[in-house]
Amino acid sequence: MPGTFDRPWHSGHRAGSTGPSLNIEIDTRDLWWMALRNCYDIHPDDFFPDDSYVPLHVLATCRACPVLNECRDHAITHQLTGVWGGLTARQRSRWVKNNHRRAAAAKQKAATG
Repeated sequence: MPGTFDRPWHSGHRAGSTGPSLNIEIDTRDLWWMALRNCYDIHPDDFFPDDSYVPLHVLATCRACPVLNECRDHAITHQLTGVWGGLTARQRSRWVKNNHRRAAAAKQKAATG
């Protein structure tokens, strides 16, 4: 069943502040993994840093997270900004491109024998 997630912190505003928000339609059945995430105690603003700096405690939390892959895949599927699955949006874009290249190379290798 779809649900709307209102994320006022998405645009750089602290939770509870007035400002623009982003409403995203997501099938909440796909979010089972959020109950297992390590980042409950980290403020959401920490996951939406300036382009050049990601707080080290965010990266350490992500690296130790049991649902790192699900988090990253969720961000890729929904083209989200911020740090998800231990990667920024730019890093996820490169990760996707590299995976597509590896898959194409493996497919080519399999086709040629």
